[in-house]
Amino acid sequence: MKRQDWPEGAGETAAWPRAFGESRQWCFLRLNPGIEPLKALVETFLETWGFDVGDATRLKRRNEWVQLLLDGEAKLADLIDETERRYAELGQPKPPAFFLYIDQGEELYAHAERRQARRFSELVAHGLSDIRITALMSLRTDFFGELQNDEMLFGVHRQINVAPCGKRSYVRS
Repeated sequence: MKRQDWPEGAGETAAWPRAFGESRQWCFLRLNPGIEPLKALVETFLETWGFDVGDATRLKRRNEWVQLLLDGEAKLADLIDETERRYAELGQPKPPAFFLYIDQGEELYAHAERRQARRFSELVAHGLSDIRITALMSLRTDFFGELQNDEMLFGVHRQINVAPCGKRSYVRS
């Protein structure tokens, strides 16, 4: 999507989808949920805010945002709003969209602290009603039952099955 290029073998005659027309300017965010998925979520946004990793301001902002999200005093839209404000402070154009890639989504069910996992699911599920953000979560098939038990995320999921590495067929369901 960053290159606006179809996968090999998809054919050059097909037009790039209109929905992804500005994808080169999107803000791409990637996280692994780990033990603290809210911290991982905030960190992926903070990476775009221009703070150095060891900056005390960054650490303070991260901890404040994690607590606000955990306590229900902030939502994903607030984090996006703050990111857009930060872009303006830095003199950068506001991204036309945010793309959140949750890599190894099974960590949400296998490793994450239960309260944070539940709140993360709520934030992402409700956050997807905001037209500014799209999310994709990769998940091992042996954790699909866990996703089914996660009412919030399961309620908004759309499944794309990807063939094993080396295979070229993709099936939507």
